[in-house]
Amino acid sequence: MRSALTYILLSAVLLMSLNGPVKAQDILLERSLEHSQDKQGAVIIPFAFYLQTLGVAAAVDVAARGLLQPQDVSNVVLMYSTNGSAYLYGEMFYLQIPGIERLFVNTFVDLAHYGALDLYSGPNPEFGGQWAGRNDSHKDNYFRIKSNSAAMQLQGKWLLPVGLGRDQIISTIELDRGIPVSGFTGGHGPVLFNGRTFLETTMFYRNQDLKLPMGKQNLTTAGYATGLLMENVDFRENPSRGSTLEARYTKGTKAFNSTVPWQMAEASYSRFFTLPEGIRRQRVLALSAWSAYVSSWDDYTVNETEIMPHRPSPFLGASLGGRFRFRAYPEARFSDKATLYYTAEYRFIPHFNPLANWDFVQRIGVRNDWIQWVFFAEAGRVAPSWQLRMLHEDLKYSAGAGFRLFANQMVVRVDAGVSNEGAQVQMFINQAF
Repeated sequence: MRSALTYILLSAVLLMSLNGPVKAQDILLERSLEHSQDKQGAVIIPFAFYLQTLGVAAAVDVAARGLLQPQDVSNVVLMYSTNGSAYLYGEMFYLQIPGIERLFVNTFVDLAHYGALDLYSGPNPEFGGQWAGRNDSHKDNYFRIKSNSAAMQLQGKWLLPVGLGRDQIISTIELDRGIPVSGFTGGHGPVLFNGRTFLETTMFYRNQDLKLPMGKQNLTTAGYATGLLMENVDFRENPSRGSTLEARYTKGTKAFNSTVPWQMAEASYSRFFTLPEGIRRQRVLALSAWSAYVSSWDDYTVNETEIMPHRPSPFLGASLGGRFRFRAYPEARFSDKATLYYTAEYRFIPHFNPLANWDFVQRIGVRNDWIQWVFFAEAGRVAPSWQLRMLHEDLKYSAGAGFRLFANQMVVRVDAGVSNEGAQVQMFINQAF
């Protein structure tokens, strides 16, 4: 039991530090603000939110765009929640390396304490040894743990000299109340002629102390990921047309005394269609698919008296559930050797924007350019092998609605989903895809 939980808990990531796909670098100019690139500055935003694993949380975010360079984005977040969780998180994205104009760096560092974290993986004696997190597992089959974590990540993105990236390293997009009107970065034709293509390399490290039902453990994971991102959309913060294709290989190595090595391949594809506006400012149909396969799943190392399978934690592996995939389920509710997932969203922005002229919002330094309503549906499953037929049998489903804000040129979202296991509310930044 102890050895099974050891590899499962490997590098269980800080939930609030999962930012999803990092957007490409752009300079955003709001038409309604004169010289808006000089008016971004830093803003201090106090806010409250709710996540199933954290409870109600109070936080403050110090955010800045253009702190060191016109296109960079920085955030420092402090948070405390009702279950005793607390963390300090800092990030900087899109920093261009002097003298290497095609290379951009994204980085983050976080320190965290979890008062409670639900883990859906491992053989559970309370359920007759049933493996938690598998496709047919019971919804109450999980372990509640406490955790301390320190982590860092460094990513390099190399813009290839093809398509728009051949002549344009950094794009300047003009916005009219948060919707692009000029300077588009793609959305038409083949990506090799009209989009941007990036080579990505990421290095990561995390050290954790875990308080388990059977005792305390210390786990370390370190490794790297390499990938290719082909991006051909008009506005990556909120695409209305075009597509993105991403493939990535991730390897947990033995460096820095990592507990076990592991490796995983994944790929995703998203497509966006502009619909007739009608009485609304914008309507979009967004479709996405994602699949992952942990090739080291059946490998293992014998460590003294323990067998250590070469598997990532469910939070890093081929898993479903949480803020980005299967929003009606808890974080990493399902995990296994392979997964396949589909989602569709109908997004529309009305002309009505009650927050645009709200004095309180403006006094705290927040400018909201639009509100967006979203309806979504999701389907998928995890499986013990990557077989197309198996991955389309006994599918799990969820559906729901969401509300998005474009505040200070960042997308803030709230999604409420329902499934046959109940309902969840997910709150985070960035579109789900």
